[in-house]
Amino acid sequence: MNFSKIFSLIFTNIFLAFTLVQYNDVDALFWIVIYGLLTGLCFLVYRGWYQRQILYMAALAFLGASIWQFPPVWEGVMFNEMGMKTVNIELARESLGLGIGAVVLAILGFVGKRTV
Repeated sequence: MNFSKIFSLIFTNIFLAFTLVQYNDVDALFWIVIYGLLTGLCFLVYRGWYQRQILYMAALAFLGASIWQFPPVWEGVMFNEMGMKTVNIELARESLGLGIGAVVLAILGFVGKRTV
């Protein structure tokens, strides 16, 4: 297995886990769709069924969404406690998730080898 297959398989599973833990969120359906899309794109790269331009466009869209979602006041992400303390922490976590998706898609677009 080459790097792109291993990397895409790892992030397919990570984004699938992100998708599954959204069920108790207030806006669960929205985030299930977002992380489901990331899961699907990573799986398509694993299978070799993709075009780099699509990955780059998706990465730009996720980067833009991450910037747009960034909180007006940075209060951190507080991973050491359960629950949300403020709206800014929720926005920071959402922005971080979108940013991770953007970086992963850009890396996959750069290193991926299309086989189909």
